[in-house]
Amino acid sequence: MKKSKQLMLMLLSLALVLSVCMSVFVACDNKGKTEYTVSVSECDQSKGTVVFDKEKVAGGGEVTMTVTSKPGYEIMKLYVNNADITDQFIKANNMTTTKDYTHGSYKFTVNKDTAVRALFQTEGTNSNTDYIYDLNCEYDNNKCYVNITPDRSKFANNESVTLSIELNNDFKLVSLLVNNEEHVGDVSGSNLKYTYTFNITQNSTIKVDVQFDTTVITNFPYDVTEDAFQMAINSADIVLCDFWATDCKPCLNIMGPSLNRLAGKAPIADVRIIKVQLRSFQTDTSSNAYKIKNRYTQALNNVGSFPFVVLFKNGEAVDVFNGAFPDQNTQDQNVLNFIAKNR
Repeated sequence: MKKSKQLMLMLLSLALVLSVCMSVFVACDNKGKTEYTVSVSECDQSKGTVVFDKEKVAGGGEVTMTVTSKPGYEIMKLYVNNADITDQFIKANNMTTTKDYTHGSYKFTVNKDTAVRALFQTEGTNSNTDYIYDLNCEYDNNKCYVNITPDRSKFANNESVTLSIELNNDFKLVSLLVNNEEHVGDVSGSNLKYTYTFNITQNSTIKVDVQFDTTVITNFPYDVTEDAFQMAINSADIVLCDFWATDCKPCLNIMGPSLNRLAGKAPIADVRIIKVQLRSFQTDTSSNAYKIKNRYTQALNNVGSFPFVVLFKNGEAVDVFNGAFPDQNTQDQNVLNFIAKNR
């Protein structure tokens, strides 16, 4: 009897230990499972929708998404974390004709935060799903910024895309080549912001050409950066740079108005004119503008008196003009002569 009780106690103890171990095992098994989010990164709500049965899933769990196109559209491409799952989606829903490509569900396992992209197209055009990679868009980001909508490098054949072109100050759009055809006359917009919409074709290319607008005078403040100044003096074969200050009367009353009258007109329509303002022609010895002016004062062995106009040829300083004549015709002609002798 005593042995029987001891056996019973041993069995109860073993059961208790197993119970605790199983609890620990289950706790350890569940512990550390990260909860991940599931979201839509791209989906045109006017063409279709993507719905998940849950938005947060523990690692290794499954989520079901339901994709439905709006009337007049069909499902074109589906991506889960940039992996194309269109074929799996079609097979999972037994889609056999393009008429079926309007609604379906797909179940997948989640082991990291998941983003889904759903692309739709006009119903009945499912044959146009050949994709083009790495759309070649060439432009100088120092002069302008180009954005492509939709924002991706992969497009369906004949898919409509929109270029948004935003120019930096004092630049103008001189050429927009799409597939080697000129479309600068087809852009919409103004005030340095333009858009152009076209359809992607196989191996589409875009080239945006932007240049300084030589019909305007570029004005730089005393804190002009070296990069901005260098870009300006290299913007044309011949550049005239007027260093001036508000306490310089000949600058304000003679040289400035003369350059304003001559800018963009024959015979110097090809000459780029820039103006760099110093804090003061008498006391400024530390601004960026002063340091740039002083560099050319020394390089050209000039006393540096105002007005101080430097002529750059192919980015190199070649001569300096200091004259100021009260008669505007005389002043204008002297500036023209100065440019002509340095061509």
